[in-house]
Amino acid sequence: MKLQFAIVEGIRKLPSKGSLGKCPNCGEIVISKCGNQRVHHWAHKSTRVCDTWWENETQWHIEWKNHFPQDWHEISQSDQSGQRHIADVKRPDGFVVEFQHSHISEDEREQREAFYGRMVWVIDALRLKRSTPCFQKAIRTARLICQNPIVLQVDDTSALIKRWITSKKVVYFDFGNHQITSEKLPQYNSPMIWRLDPSSTIYRAHLTPLPKSQLVADIRTCQMTQPSKSGLFEHIRLKTQRPLSHAPKTTTGKPLKEFERYLAAKRRRRAAIRL
Repeated sequence: MKLQFAIVEGIRKLPSKGSLGKCPNCGEIVISKCGNQRVHHWAHKSTRVCDTWWENETQWHIEWKNHFPQDWHEISQSDQSGQRHIADVKRPDGFVVEFQHSHISEDEREQREAFYGRMVWVIDALRLKRSTPCFQKAIRTARLICQNPIVLQVDDTSALIKRWITSKKVVYFDFGNHQITSEKLPQYNSPMIWRLDPSSTIYRAHLTPLPKSQLVADIRTCQMTQPSKSGLFEHIRLKTQRPLSHAPKTTTGKPLKEFERYLAAKRRRRAAIRL
């Protein structure tokens, strides 16, 4: 279990060669690992894993975390039952950002969403090589349903989208410097993040591109509280679903005359084919 910070003499510190500290989650002794091959980190002196949800630090994690103040990093949190977990980034107001690189089961994802409450996910979409071309194909066949901001409705979803489409929280897909293109989209000059909103269903995904810098700024300035409650995607859901009051009226009694003529013509064509 690799940690970026440990408690040394009551202060959160980064690892330095030969140092000892305490785990911010369980209080056990951790030792610094400052070799030349791996990212510098803290590790438990024993083989103890005090947080089963914890994912070892990668360079991708560190680069994302470095966009935010260090005192927001790796904050231990507990619930009423005493269960403790470490949030990747947690603002002073309690809002959590989880950066996910490795595979996660649906059960664990639901548990983490329930545990943290107000949160969003940022996903490393480059983990699997096939994710980018599949996502690109889905975007090119998507339907533009909102212009400002841009929202695309994807019916033929990629494996990456399917894996996260049932999340009850906002999910952001990070493709690094790779640009996802479509004739429906303008040309972007900066790295873009793709937002998957909880208004999505297992049949339709609602996706919005936004600059990575905007996402970082929204989190840093506390402009982001819970994007799914902004009202935008509720409007989209109502717009894309036909209300029951607008459903076509059914008729009773005799069939329409036009329909009778259609059926008669169809019978004549079938009779001609048999002849």
